[in-house]
Amino acid sequence: MLYRNRITIARWTLWVLLLTAALVLQATVFNRLPLLGAIPQLIPVAVVCVAMMGSAETGAVVGLIGGLMSCLGGDALVFVIPILAFAGALTGGLCSIYFTRSLLPALLLGLGALLLCAVPTWLLQWYLGHAPLSALWHVVAPEVLISLVYTLPLYWLSWRISLLGRQ
Repeated sequence: MLYRNRITIARWTLWVLLLTAALVLQATVFNRLPLLGAIPQLIPVAVVCVAMMGSAETGAVVGLIGGLMSCLGGDALVFVIPILAFAGALTGGLCSIYFTRSLLPALLLGLGALLLCAVPTWLLQWYLGHAPLSALWHVVAPEVLISLVYTLPLYWLSWRISLLGRQ
């Protein structure tokens, strides 16, 4: 019993460190060096990759942690917290029942999470008059596509962490 709790605590600690590293990279490195004019959003992709390795409850907690980290890091609006919690719960539930825990579902679910985060943010900015309609294609689409490139390393890291303690 104690060994299993140690492994679970170690696994969660490493997953939170993975989310923290994604936030630091997103807020410092990629914020200063945009790729093709777009800043990659690593937190939604990291939430999906970690949520795939657990259940719906695990995904919801990871999404909540990722959303709080994004907002406290000053990189997202407040409504991203429930969106990421929903995306994590949906990902964990779908991967527990329907999908395999492989790269293709990670790409598809990561795309969904990125769109769930980016489109409402753009809609709010468009409604307030801060973003034109063309920003959807010139900003949101490249941001989503470039963010999907980072699914492979984030998926691999979260998969390796999930194997911790299994023989």
